[in-house]
Amino acid sequence: MPTRERDAGETASAYATSLLSVDRIAEGTLGFHIGKPPGFEPLAGQYTVVHLPETDELRGEDREHMFSIASAPEEPILQFATRIEERDSPWKRTLANLAAGARLHLDEPDGQFVLPDPPEGSLAFLAGGIGITPLRALLRHLLFARAQADVALFYSNPTVSRAAFLQELRELPGQLQGFRLVHTVTDEEPPRGDERGRIDADMLARHLDDVHEPLYYLAGPPAMVKDMRRMLLSEDVGKERIKVESFTGY
Repeated sequence: MPTRERDAGETASAYATSLLSVDRIAEGTLGFHIGKPPGFEPLAGQYTVVHLPETDELRGEDREHMFSIASAPEEPILQFATRIEERDSPWKRTLANLAAGARLHLDEPDGQFVLPDPPEGSLAFLAGGIGITPLRALLRHLLFARAQADVALFYSNPTVSRAAFLQELRELPGQLQGFRLVHTVTDEEPPRGDERGRIDADMLARHLDDVHEPLYYLAGPPAMVKDMRRMLLSEDVGKERIKVESFTGY
């Protein structure tokens, strides 16, 4: 049962909880379902720091890793996702091998990658790879809120098999009014209905009525986010209309 207690060595803000289950959500990507501790109340789009149990490889600050929360605040459990590669860090190797019931701690949720209140008007989400996680939380929140916002998600992956949550996102237009998905792949021929290539100004212009109108949310590898922000600014999108979330480590 998740609690608000603190163990020795944990920060005063840490919430005690446990791992519920792990599943494979794309090639090389795992999803983690975690109990939501009482009082842990993130806004959609925020992140937390996850503290793993101490091991021979992990001690002190090595046990900590920042994660965007992929689930909506309205959902009863928390979800995270991460890429797992063959030669990964000790932290990720430990995480991938945790059994259900393993004890974890979470810091207070934080971050400004959140929606306006109320979430109305035009929104454009630009995601690369596992950067989809905070944007999934925003979309799930909009779904629960039955929001009327006009939302376009541009989602780029090397291949379809590496696209986390893709089938769920493909089904979302029938559930969330005003939502449309533009999925693009860079390393293979796309299936019917998908785009080929990186997200660029021409792609935005083909799918948006006016590229200057939306409030943009950018999430993905730092280099990609930097390039997309530069691209938007070159199209005279005001910097106040661009929110950024960069992933410095998967």
